Amino acid sequence: MLCRWWIFLTCFSASLSVAATECCGKGAQNKRARAPRATSRDQNLRDARLLAIQKVILKQLGYRRPPNVTRSQVTEAEKKKMLRLYEMSVEETSESRESVEQEELATAKTFHSFPATGGPPVQVSTEDWEDGLHKVRLYFQLDFPQTHHRHRHRRVANAKLKLYKSEIFPENLLRSTDGLVTLSFYQLLEPPRTGKTTLKRLIESRTTSVLQTGWEKVDVTAAVQSWMTSPEKNYGIEVVCEHEPLDDVMTFYGTDRDSDVRRPAETDDPDVLAPRLIVLTQEVKSSQREKRSYEPEDCQVDDGETRCCRYPLYVNFTEIGWGDWIVAPEGFNVFYCNGTCPYRYKSANEHSLIKSTLHHLNPDSPQPCCVAKRLSPLSVLNYDDSDPPQLIVTPLNNIVVDQCACT
Repeated sequence: MLCRWWIFLTCFSASLSVAATECCGKGAQNKRARAPRATSRDQNLRDARLLAIQKVILKQLGYRRPPNVTRSQVTEAEKKKMLRLYEMSVEETSESRESVEQEELATAKTFHSFPATGGPPVQVSTEDWEDGLHKVRLYFQLDFPQTHHRHRHRRVANAKLKLYKSEIFPENLLRSTDGLVTLSFYQLLEPPRTGKTTLKRLIESRTTSVLQTGWEKVDVTAAVQSWMTSPEKNYGIEVVCEHEPLDDVMTFYGTDRDSDVRRPAETDDPDVLAPRLIVLTQEVKSSQREKRSYEPEDCQVDDGETRCCRYPLYVNFTEIGWGDWIVAPEGFNVFYCNGTCPYRYKSANEHSLIKSTLHHLNPDSPQPCCVAKRLSPLSVLNYDDSDPPQLIVTPLNNIVVDQCACT
């Protein structure tokens, strides 16, 4: 209900604006135009917006009028305690907003598959790339495409190391009596050198049965992300097996241990069973602060912009006569959306794009309207309307405009 009210308020406000023609009507211009300086009409419009915001806040709180706090018996100690609770609520709201922004900034996932190269990285000699009866080192040459936008970067959403486990018949077990072996997976943190201890980080250690075939899948997201950030530090992964020889436990097609492995009957294509990294990546935009340094989001009333944009509107609780019953914050920037929606400009979704295209082809059809695309809550520390009034922390939902778009 509040969302519909806010959309109505935005469109109603924009319809009164001197700079725009109609919020949801025709006549959108695709160019910047010089808007007039703030006038008495602009001030009247600002006052109307503030009054509407006051009504929305009271409605959310369930009050018909601001509480009378003259009968309050709240002590200073109680007030300090409630201020701490309020600060905790503000912090939680901020974390929730950042989480939502990150989800919206992320694009669809892209699939990548990298087989083991069969040899060491270029900075490691073949002699130092030593294997053993119970140990093998695997190197994967990562090659990710460039991002499609200069203000985006690629991050690893998920990465798995896949190794195919061979079947060992019980009578062929060397040391394990129950068919269980321990597999340990390490990220090499420096180039290995023969005769020297190599610095490495344990990724995972697990117990598995070698009496049946199947895939061993290991989460290596952190390792692959570090390699994406610093490709020169990709020294590979080390796999260690206790109790049984690794060649009996795992298949290593495509590596220098290929000739020592028997080919299972499950497939005619050995490449299918080769060690492989499966990686899912996402292109993500830069942080909000960095993004705005390139593409300013907000506009000012007299800056000449007539297209859909977000404008600041600061609400000072003392100035509107609410400073006695709203203790914190002293005020907040509520923002509002205003402006026209030219063809294909700031479309909120595919439906909005269709609507914009239809209006472009047929001007008699409705035009998209500039409204809030994303809203966030605001926590306030206020007196309630009980007798005597008590201090409470209240979340005002969907009150701050974070982003505007045409829809």
